Amino acid sequence: MSVALEKNIINPNKRLVKNAIFSALSWFLPIILTVFGTPVIVKGLGYEQYGLYALILGFISYSFTFGIGRAVTKYVSEYNSSDQKQKISEVISTTFWFSILLCLIGGILLIATSEYIVRDVLQINKDFHDPAIYGLYLASGSICLMLVGQVFQGVLQAIHRFDQVSILITLNGFIQTAGNVALVLMGFGFNSLLIWSLFTGGLNSFLYYYFARKNLPEFRIKFVFSREIVKLIFNFSLGIIGYQIFSNILLIFERSWITRKLGAENLTYYVVPMTLALYLHAFISSLIIVIFPAISELRFEPEKLLKLYQRATKVIFMIIAFCALTMICSGKLFLSLWLGQDFAEKSALVLSLQTISFSVFGLLVVVWQLSEGFGHPRFNSMIAFIWLLISVPLMVVLIDDFKIVGVATGRTVANLLTLPFILIGESQFLGKIHWDFWLKTIFILTTASFFTFVAEFGIYNFLPQKWETLIFGSLAGGVIFVAVIWALNFFSNEEKLFMKNFLRRA
Repeated sequence: MSVALEKNIINPNKRLVKNAIFSALSWFLPIILTVFGTPVIVKGLGYEQYGLYALILGFISYSFTFGIGRAVTKYVSEYNSSDQKQKISEVISTTFWFSILLCLIGGILLIATSEYIVRDVLQINKDFHDPAIYGLYLASGSICLMLVGQVFQGVLQAIHRFDQVSILITLNGFIQTAGNVALVLMGFGFNSLLIWSLFTGGLNSFLYYYFARKNLPEFRIKFVFSREIVKLIFNFSLGIIGYQIFSNILLIFERSWITRKLGAENLTYYVVPMTLALYLHAFISSLIIVIFPAISELRFEPEKLLKLYQRATKVIFMIIAFCALTMICSGKLFLSLWLGQDFAEKSALVLSLQTISFSVFGLLVVVWQLSEGFGHPRFNSMIAFIWLLISVPLMVVLIDDFKIVGVATGRTVANLLTLPFILIGESQFLGKIHWDFWLKTIFILTTASFFTFVAEFGIYNFLPQKWETLIFGSLAGGVIFVAVIWALNFFSNEEKLFMKNFLRRA
């Protein structure tokens, strides 16, 4: 057994918290760059070009990027902890070549249908037909690089090198945003930004590969692998591909439907607040991803797994309750200060709906990781299918009367209806629903949210509309929220002691 693995087993709590901090930094630092860069990019491109840029970015981020690198994270961590290291290179190789196959299929399909997508599906303004088609060609290359990079990123996550993942994500975010701002200031259009995305995607994938090879001696790309491993990876990846397909169809339909019915400019009013809500979900995902390899390692130790699950759930629910409440209360003020009063008037309600929608997604994320840790990603596919099944008809019906607010409402209603899957998943993977845990958790967070809402609502509505007010309101709300949950013993004495000791060491 390696020294690194022994350390992980001896002190898993310290490892998880450290990994969570690194993962959170990989979310926080790029978002700071985005907050400053987005107004420059929106102003430089104009609302219509930015809408097209956001639309094509949607294809890059969601069309064929199936995330099957998670198979590497699961099985490399599982085999590493059980000393079946001879299987590690087969897992990585099988996933790698499977990703290459998906790259070829997805890239060829996107290139072959790009003209049809631009002219007939999206019905983009004729002046932008050729740039949009070329943009989809560029997107096909970025998709391939992202798929391959996910495999190598999965290796680093499996061996708990979240520090290196954090550095690479932050570096990529900085290079990406700085390059976009520079290109816009020099007068280049949205396709130049997509070329830059292609370059940064290639660089990022290479760096993931380099560090994965450096940190894992068993890392090898083979051309021959056993039928057992192929079947294992294929079955696991099938569930992931399923929920990715459903989620991707929903997102691409959502953006395409707005572009077709309301125009690219309205897509900008929709995408910017949606991006802010996605940042909340990305933050939650950056924290909770650290428990995925831990679940794979502890799946046959039910007591430790239950403790990990409940602690992760408490932390995630606490963060979402405060962040979502603050985003909803301060959303209009933030948008008006950030992008102007007119933008805020058109997007504030969309921001509130998207915050609710992606907060629900965040609440599901612990059970989501649990199901994949047990090797059952098809459970998550069922959730994503319900989102698609309910959202699309609602978006079609509501867009004529309620415009982008109607589209956001369709997504939000669908997400809310899948909340019971938290309890279903707990029952399925942990044996039963722990009602006493849920009653205490919901009561304390509801109480803390009420007092926080009263304070923040008063501050944002009765003080001058300035950045200082936004900062003061968020800080005051945070102090009140933490004080209430601490006073009501949201965390056990053992958990409090652990946090105190960790902060002292930090």
